[in-house]
Amino acid sequence: MTARSVPDTVEDLREILLALGIISQDATLDPLAGGVSSVVALVTQGDDQWVAKSPRHRLLVKDEWLADRARGANEAAILKFLDGRLALVRTPLLRFFDSADTITGEEFIPGPPPTYKDLLLL
Repeated sequence: MTARSVPDTVEDLREILLALGIISQDATLDPLAGGVSSVVALVTQGDDQWVAKSPRHRLLVKDEWLADRARGANEAAILKFLDGRLALVRTPLLRFFDSADTITGEEFIPGPPPTYKDLLLL
């Protein structure tokens, strides 16, 4: 599979996911907070929700800060290895990794993450 253009926006990410056949036209992508090092969106298609991420080549900071997009493969490998668990902490499950486009699909875990104090009280 040939890599497409690097997504700089959620709309770019949507176009790539459509081209890959991962989502349909009725899917919505809503940007998630952060997004300094990756384009990150909540994908909603019917009752299904998940997160799509694609690392940026240039981070969204004032100074030029270039980064290797291959780091997305590292994140996907870690999510696959963790398989949803890291000790007492719940991690997202990996749905897919598209290496040609460096796009990760992962489980959406709703709600705020637990605080350190929450974990200590378990």
